[in-house]
Amino acid sequence: PDKVIFLTAPFDLAQALRRERADNEGIVNDIHERDLTFMKKVYENANFVANYLSWKIVDCSKNNEMRTIDDIHDEVYRLVKSR
Repeated sequence: PDKVIFLTAPFDLAQALRRERADNEGIVNDIHERDLTFMKKVYENANFVANYLSWKIVDCSKNNEMRTIDDIHDEVYRLVKSR
């Protein structure tokens, strides 16, 4: 690919949002979400890879809150349009 855009947010914020979401057809946590240690390692690994491979990183949070969809969209759009 010409450009990879990686969307991220702090792990604790992502976990808080996951805990607040409605059940998925009665399933509270999927097989991966049941293991917080595993999820933390996946999160750290994904961020390492994004930095190591120089992907464009979009932090979807600001002041420990999620940015608006429109705000994130605008940043992604600018990245897509830039060379």
